[in-house]
Amino acid sequence: MNISGHRWFKAGAITLILFGSVHLLAVYKSLCTTPTDLQEIRLNEALRAFKMELGPFHPTAWHTLNILNASYSALLLYVGIMNLIALGPVAAAGSLRTLTLVNILFTTILFTICLALQFPPPMVFALACMVFFAVSYVKQKTPTHK
Repeated sequence: MNISGHRWFKAGAITLILFGSVHLLAVYKSLCTTPTDLQEIRLNEALRAFKMELGPFHPTAWHTLNILNASYSALLLYVGIMNLIALGPVAAAGSLRTLTLVNILFTTILFTICLALQFPPPMVFALACMVFFAVSYVKQKTPTHK
């Protein structure tokens, strides 16, 4: 593929996959390991004891936290993989700038959430993705209309 900006786009997509994979490690740790730190043990006990009222459903806070974490990982992996799969056909159709803008918006939202909640690790990944997609967008040629 010899389209301007496609390597930067691919870097953004791969970084999303890396982001989702690293996040999935935290999900694995939460679901498959036993905490040894006394504060973490107490926190997990409290989260498991607190039942949330969600209409007819009453999940624990621990289950709710973990389903949201796992879903976040799945979303990041899905978007990254879908970007890699779509890159060729979308570029061939002349719509890569549009898909790149969608990714800039997506990663900017992720970055803003992390910034607002002051959570640096995912903020760094979101910022890296945002920069890769922004550079891709700038490097792509502006379509000329006749």
